[in-house]
Amino acid sequence: MSLSAPAAPEEPVAVPDELQLTLRAPIEFDGVTHSSLTFREPLAGEIEAIASLPNHKGTITLLAEVAGVPEAVTARLAARDYKKADAFLGLFSREKAKPLTQEQLDALPENLALPLHKPIVFGPQTYTSLTFREPVSGQIEAVELMSDFTSTIELLARSAGVLPDVIRKMAARDFNRASVFVGSFTQDAQPTGKVA
Repeated sequence: MSLSAPAAPEEPVAVPDELQLTLRAPIEFDGVTHSSLTFREPLAGEIEAIASLPNHKGTITLLAEVAGVPEAVTARLAARDYKKADAFLGLFSREKAKPLTQEQLDALPENLALPLHKPIVFGPQTYTSLTFREPVSGQIEAVELMSDFTSTIELLARSAGVLPDVIRKMAARDFNRASVFVGSFTQDAQPTGKVA
């Protein structure tokens, strides 16, 4: 029996890139009538931007961002439409690295070469994949006083050797996989019952 942990969680099989939602009741705002909205997968930086907002306000703000409409529109969603849109965002909820035993931690690869679900264009550079390396203690120490989400972005950037703004442009599903991999190294190992 092997106790090794996977390098990163498997990507969900049927996660759509967007949700086309026909509204139960059209929403009129600023001379425009919205009878449907299309919500796309959020980016890590968009999630970071709403991380400190109260739950409902953060959701309304993020829904507006990913639908490309003013917040006043998403604030007027009927409850059932709101729940459908929120459930779509929930498909991309951030996963946390689970504490591993020392044996599982030792079995992790040093690097994760992650093909990106959506390429990142940053200046003249287009990233179609990023390689995340096991963080070193100085990188972990450098980010430990930052907010949880910002520290994850900073640590991923240092681990991949890119600017934090590149990480902020990652699709949520890519960000989740990378943060679980790198986060596995920052968790305290669980006891195995074995004495070294």
